[in-house]
Amino acid sequence: MPEEIIVTQNILLELLENINVGVYRNTRGPEGRFIYANRAMAAMFGYDSLDEFLSVKVSDLYARTEDRQRFVDFVSRKGEIMHAELELKKRDGTSAWASLCVVAQYDGNGDLKWMDGVIEDITRRKHMEEELAKSRTLESLGILGGGIAHDFNNSLASIVACVSLVAGELGKDHPQTSILEWVLELCEKSAIMARKLIVFSNSQLPGRREKKSTDTLVRQAVERCSLKDVSGIKISLEIADDAGRVEIDEEQFYEVIRNMVINAIEAIAERRNKLSSASINEGGDGFDGGCIRIIVENALMPEDNVFSISAGRYVKFCIEDNGTGIPKAFLLKVFYPYFTTKPAKNAKGKGLGLALCYAVVKKHGGVVTVESEEGNGARFIIYLPAVE
Repeated sequence: MPEEIIVTQNILLELLENINVGVYRNTRGPEGRFIYANRAMAAMFGYDSLDEFLSVKVSDLYARTEDRQRFVDFVSRKGEIMHAELELKKRDGTSAWASLCVVAQYDGNGDLKWMDGVIEDITRRKHMEEELAKSRTLESLGILGGGIAHDFNNSLASIVACVSLVAGELGKDHPQTSILEWVLELCEKSAIMARKLIVFSNSQLPGRREKKSTDTLVRQAVERCSLKDVSGIKISLEIADDAGRVEIDEEQFYEVIRNMVINAIEAIAERRNKLSSASINEGGDGFDGGCIRIIVENALMPEDNVFSISAGRYVKFCIEDNGTGIPKAFLLKVFYPYFTTKPAKNAKGKGLGLALCYAVVKKHGGVVTVESEEGNGARFIIYLPAVE
């Protein structure tokens, strides 16, 4: 082999090993294997060595195994595909989004022999798009709801003043006073709803921020969740001794934890109902009771994080339950205002609880996300900036 060809091959191999995108060649079919892959591709999927990565089946990298054959069939028919976005799976089972450019290679009979591809990890970009979509949804609601809520509050204040004046003139013993008191109670409930809408607006959140110990905050928040009527559900607190402090309005923090706990309780109750309708011996899932875990620990957010929030020290709050879980198709929507997974006749709330949590945390410089699998509970994670 001429020396020039050897030099060129060495240069190409060096380039393939040094670039930060995955390059590969694999065989066709559901049992397809990698003939070649560079180190960047192995690292992208969380494998420690290239040899270990080359030993896996290509289908093992797909979030849904059936997608593999559909992808192969498409490339085989078309000959190539450019910038296809696929949800794949890392070694530890976590989701990874990738952009693929793939070209089909055929044998002498015109059958697909193997596929050559370049793959780029776009997980961070997808997360940023999701966060942007949620932010824009809340911003749109804020433009409409914020203005309405402020005007509604002004009108409500006038109604309350007039009704209170009439009630005072009539006195406690008047037969119509109880009706006026009922009207005042409805006004208070309406005012609470208006305050929730203001949270989504561009206005600053009402209330006063103070530096608080996370241990005290979480324990008091759980105490205020009013769990007296909830039976058979255990709440465990796992708060790190060195958990940092946060600067937040207590009432808003309590509302966030309260909404998270209520959602967990409802998910556990739903799983109980499903279990009670099926015999333990015939399709029962072995569910032995409800459990909510609240875990608090420190976290360090890197510069290039998927949430696009400032780098630095954060306090991480995890609220886990062993309820019915959230279908994957709904995970991107759970923080949208008025979105609920429950039928209208069964829904206790109006679909604002998690949207309010998202807005409160975001306005405090943090982020909230969710991890769940249908049938296996849910895990809501809140990051709030740590303070001295």
